[in-house]
Amino acid sequence: MTTLRRFVAAASVLLALAGCDRSSPPGSSTVGSAASVASPARVASARPSASVAAPAVSSAPAVAPQAATRWAGVYDAKKAKLETPDKVKDVTWKKDDGTTAIGEGKLAISVRGTTVEGTASGPLGDQIVSGVYDGKELRISLMPKDPTLPGAMTGSGTGELKAGVLKGEFRCAGPDAVVVRNVTFELKPEG
Repeated sequence: MTTLRRFVAAASVLLALAGCDRSSPPGSSTVGSAASVASPARVASARPSASVAAPAVSSAPAVAPQAATRWAGVYDAKKAKLETPDKVKDVTWKKDDGTTAIGEGKLAISVRGTTVEGTASGPLGDQIVSGVYDGKELRISLMPKDPTLPGAMTGSGTGELKAGVLKGEFRCAGPDAVVVRNVTFELKPEG
């Protein structure tokens, strides 16, 4: 295509865009006349003009679906059911009688951006909670405040936002991995 044809095609597109009345309904005579000025071959080969404005893109961060930055609730720890393959005869977990680190505790988190910080207390001991929350899914890790305690529990898990409540589960184990607990939790937004 010659330079003159490219110039005519680009000018036709610019004239069509400049003459287009944005308040006109689609298919009006203004749009129809613009289509007759520039053929599809000419429009496809025309270079975009710097004078044509691109759609506005907001630089503001997307608002997360959760409004709360603080969540609090309870957890319920139960003895985890552990299964080994048929040929494995490990009896280590049979040493856990299921009477320790069982029951209801408290869990509270704060969310700043996507970063989660918090605390947990109860039958699993006093713990520090860290993780991430994207507005829908929560991923947390729990570390004992005092890891030197004999029954210090460490764990991790996930939760999901459903009907305004964060629900999920995590698994914790003691330092020798004999005591393993499956824990469910439910967190609600705080004022």
